[in-house]
Amino acid sequence: MVPSTPRDMLRHELDFRRRILTYREFFIVLNELQLHAYRDPLVTAPLRQIYAQWRQYLTELIHQGVASRQFRAGVPVAALVEVISGSFGGLH
Repeated sequence: MVPSTPRDMLRHELDFRRRILTYREFFIVLNELQLHAYRDPLVTAPLRQIYAQWRQYLTELIHQGVASRQFRAGVPVAALVEVISGSFGGLH
């Protein structure tokens, strides 16, 4: 089933990220890539862009959820996005 509401899309996104991180090999590769990005600007720039795009996607998704009343009005969107993205790691 393809998620169609902001709530379902966010749930799907978080579940997908959580499942990816449970695969040991994938988790190791992501960690190595992030460590390499701290030392190599050629890796840092594209990786930062990927994370920035993901955070933008989350921001838009949460705003849509608030607008459709699936998420609580007044939710601190920027703070929530930082908590979500921080829980999965990533460059800021």
